[in-house]
Amino acid sequence: NARAASDSTEDAVAFAAALAPMSAPPECSGAAGVAQVASTVAGQLRSLAGRGLALPAMHIEHVRRAIDHAGVALLDTPPAGDPAARLAWAEAAIVLQLAPLPPLAEALAAMAEGIDPEGLREALLPVDAPSAEFTRLLAAAIWIVKDGVKCDSSWKASRQWILDDPAGFVKSLVEWNPFGGGAGPRIARAQQLLQDIWGWAALGCAGNAALAGIVAWASLATAMLPLAEARQKLAPVHRELKKGLARIQRAQRGQAADVAAKAWTSALFLLDASGSAWWWLRLIRPSAHKEPPWTDGDDGGVAAAPHAAAVGRSEGIIGFAQEATAVDEGPVVPEGEADEESDTAVGEDEAAVEQQETKAPQTSDQPGGGAEGGEVV
Repeated sequence: NARAASDSTEDAVAFAAALAPMSAPPECSGAAGVAQVASTVAGQLRSLAGRGLALPAMHIEHVRRAIDHAGVALLDTPPAGDPAARLAWAEAAIVLQLAPLPPLAEALAAMAEGIDPEGLREALLPVDAPSAEFTRLLAAAIWIVKDGVKCDSSWKASRQWILDDPAGFVKSLVEWNPFGGGAGPRIARAQQLLQDIWGWAALGCAGNAALAGIVAWASLATAMLPLAEARQKLAPVHRELKKGLARIQRAQRGQAADVAAKAWTSALFLLDASGSAWWWLRLIRPSAHKEPPWTDGDDGGVAAAPHAAAVGRSEGIIGFAQEATAVDEGPVVPEGEADEESDTAVGEDEAAVEQQETKAPQTSDQPGGGAEGGEVV
């Protein structure tokens, strides 16, 4: 026993030493750098989940710091005053904010795949009068994955659903789409339930690895909510910007300026759609305190921004945007059919990301409060 305890302690120490620190602000450049930070975070979250540990909040905050760091560099190099440069700059800013989503979605699905259905069945079979924590955990998971106006998260309904098909329940976690629309209120409810059971979860979920796996999965799903909600708003803007840049690249010599002006006008309908100025930069948190990238008109007109000449030219910004677009910037699901001018490459790129999305919200790591689980709402 002493030998086993010593080995276990050494293993825990070695594991802790191998973890990447999340306290230091990450220094990264561009969407590729943000994606790399997110990949590191995703791998670490998976490793922690494999040991029954759930620490999503500090990891998601680390990703958001990466977005901030790379975003400041972009904000400090505003575009030149022509439409093509502004299209490219705006596209690069959005790609930067979408870049972390694919690795995080993959980590979420992988966590679910690690949940043992038989271990879950064994935890449920002997329990007729469950603890409040057990009830709330299952209710939280069901609030996340169940669509519809009403969600029966009572213990009886939850237990029976899972016992009828534990493998099917785990599959529903694996296939849950964190970027589906309208999930915000359900995830907020699940977050409240998870807050109530955090002490129980931190002690190991009564020693059941399957339940600890559900805690890790549900905790990351709720922690991703701000990123997922931002993606819902940014995706259609990103599609329009990509179409515009593709049109400029295809334009014949002498027509590029007119094509760029029309593409920028189309993009402005989406960029200016919100009542909040510069809403599409919101995930880059320093943007709230820095000078806007251009200040020459409420409608985003194309005259030169006051400080653009010293730091930005169209060619450099467009090159940066092309490099950023090469990064797997996150799920972008087409809404309706593309117009006849959208190029094939854009459509193929979006379809590839959509396929990944179908495979697979900032919270405190020590929540508290919340209402009772097990209700029909």
